[in-house]
Amino acid sequence: MRVAWAVSSIRDSLLGWLGGSSTGHAPSIDAARNAMLELLLFEGMGMDEAAHLLLLRRIRYARDLEALWYLRPELVRALAAQHGERTARERVNQLAEHFGAQLAANAPRRSNSLFGR
Repeated sequence: MRVAWAVSSIRDSLLGWLGGSSTGHAPSIDAARNAMLELLLFEGMGMDEAAHLLLLRRIRYARDLEALWYLRPELVRALAAQHGERTARERVNQLAEHFGAQLAANAPRRSNSLFGR
């Protein structure tokens, strides 16, 4: 129960800090960050608490959309521990709309076994 309260408190605090987002159709770092945090907070409850908090911090303090883009494999690993790799990939792939097609197409590929590259 204590862990659930702590995670709930952290979730509320983080989402409160990230309240605003930019207007328009351009990808927003706030929207991408919020989507990743929500996914981790609501779906990543089965992972080690220290690893969970570290990934939350890395997402929260990522400097730009590209930095968030490269945190996706870590998010997949976190979710895969509880939901399996296939489901984790599907959920993280749904975040692509927050990054824009240009970032996805132009970002250099990093080797990662979770994404089959």
